[in-house]
Amino acid sequence: MPQARGRASPSAARLPRDAETLQEQGEASTEELKPRLRTRLHLTGTFADWKTSFALSRLVQVPKSDGQREDVVRLKLCVKLTSQSFSFQVVSPEKDWSWRLYPRDAQPMRQRVAVAVGDLNAGHGLNFHVVEKEGDIVTVWVEVPVQPPSADVVEVNFQGAGARVWYTLEDTGVQYTGGDGVDLDRYKWMTG
Repeated sequence: MPQARGRASPSAARLPRDAETLQEQGEASTEELKPRLRTRLHLTGTFADWKTSFALSRLVQVPKSDGQREDVVRLKLCVKLTSQSFSFQVVSPEKDWSWRLYPRDAQPMRQRVAVAVGDLNAGHGLNFHVVEKEGDIVTVWVEVPVQPPSADVVEVNFQGAGARVWYTLEDTGVQYTGGDGVDLDRYKWMTG
């Protein structure tokens, strides 16, 4: 298996905080996190040796925003880039590789891209790509459909459509420091 690159040392990164921890610290009330997502979701890529349960890349649920649909929850992972690229898929440790989110179409990721639901085969090698400057801080956002949509505690609707993935160039509280370890400047000659 290839060596992971860009992985943060335990002292350089901190674990994402989940809904219960946010509530305990008074950063999000029970009302703000209703419904609370029980399903764990992670980002995985070369930075995580493609493990589906890499603790440092666990997505954290955020409170609902105005106008957000009731049948989805929003999660995030804020990353300080150690290289110019950060490639990933969205996975669930409980489902391993039998469920994943990947980009359906190739287009710039800053916009919300069309997302497909994959399995053991569908989606293999098709990754989301954040391309920014080394040292930039980005927040990866993921919205997933949930069931039942009105309960206090919900699960991801693994069969449901409507997942969305995008990123913003903003610091929402760095949860992970890492990247792919790829210097994209080495490949500029290919576009010239």
